[in-house]
Amino acid sequence: MIRIMLVDDQRFARLGFQLMLDDASDIVVTAQSADGRSAIETLEQVAVQHRPLPNVILMDVRMPGMDGIETARRIRRLVGPDTMLIMITAYDWRGIEEEAREARRAAEAA
Repeated sequence: MIRIMLVDDQRFARLGFQLMLDDASDIVVTAQSADGRSAIETLEQVAVQHRPLPNVILMDVRMPGMDGIETARRIRRLVGPDTMLIMITAYDWRGIEEEAREARRAAEAA
């Protein structure tokens, strides 16, 4: 069973992903958050309640407040290396590519 968390400030983007994922019988969307802070709070609650953490997190890179890169760094500390973080963006990736790779390397080294 694949447990996915969606993190995107655009409600219609979350809805679109939800609709695409609903067709797969082995995929469950376990949580949706509109920003990085609420995603972190949701994951903290899941951990405290000893429920299974998502094994995939689809996250927008550009969100208000805490951006996707910083959110990914903080989430990685909570979920460990076994959860796949997939960064999504409607914009050009080249401006943040190295920063995203550095966040991944730092998480792997921890």
